[in-house]
Amino acid sequence: MNNLQVFKNDTFEVSAKLENGETVFDVETVAKSLGFTKTENKNGKSYTSIRWERVNEYLGSFRPQMGEVKKGDFIPEAAVYKLAFKVSVK
Repeated sequence: MNNLQVFKNDTFEVSAKLENGETVFDVETVAKSLGFTKTENKNGKSYTSIRWERVNEYLGSFRPQMGEVKKGDFIPEAAVYKLAFKVSVK
């Protein structure tokens, strides 16, 4: 069952669901909310994308369990905190 919930306020928006009794978070919405993004200008338009290389670098200790993360993947709560702490110590 995919009961995706969206949590949103003025600062962030993340999606989460319950999977095998554990809350897991959509890595793309987490990355966007924490600012792991880059903006590129192409043909007069701005495009924002996730800096997947940076996200995966910071989640290195979780890789044995998760592998490399990408759009559509979900991460455990501990991985969300790991990304958040990386942002806060920059």
